[in-house]
Amino acid sequence: MSNNVSLAIVNFLIGLPQFQHDIFNGIDVARRITDGSVFVAPDDLDLYEDGVLTVYWQGDLNRCSESIIGSSIAGLEIAEAVRLWIAMGEYDNFKWGYTHLAQHYAFKTGDSIDCGYEADNELMVFLGKVARKIGGEALMSIVKIGAGIP
Repeated sequence: MSNNVSLAIVNFLIGLPQFQHDIFNGIDVARRITDGSVFVAPDDLDLYEDGVLTVYWQGDLNRCSESIIGSSIAGLEIAEAVRLWIAMGEYDNFKWGYTHLAQHYAFKTGDSIDCGYEADNELMVFLGKVARKIGGEALMSIVKIGAGIP
């Protein structure tokens, strides 16, 4: 059997805070909790080594994109995870967090991503400082209330 990079990418995504494991159409998937989009390793065994994903946008079987480059999705989702962890006070530095997760991604998947995120986001640094003062859970509650999320 070939090296299933695609499935390793799905499993990596499941470990990020904005994802959860789910069963979709009878298979294990990573579901983004913010919009319900589903990320799946493709059915085609020849694509496994390429690290491509199939995406069902908002979990809709009729809104499907095939052969999406998994490392590109992972890079964007790593950036989002780092932003969340900075806001919660878990990380202080965007560049460090992104580089750390990119290395973890490479270890878990055997694939690599570009660490092109160089600039620290001043708002995220500020939110990280606030989270350390009032607590990450308190800050997330405030953000959820502001966004209208129960």
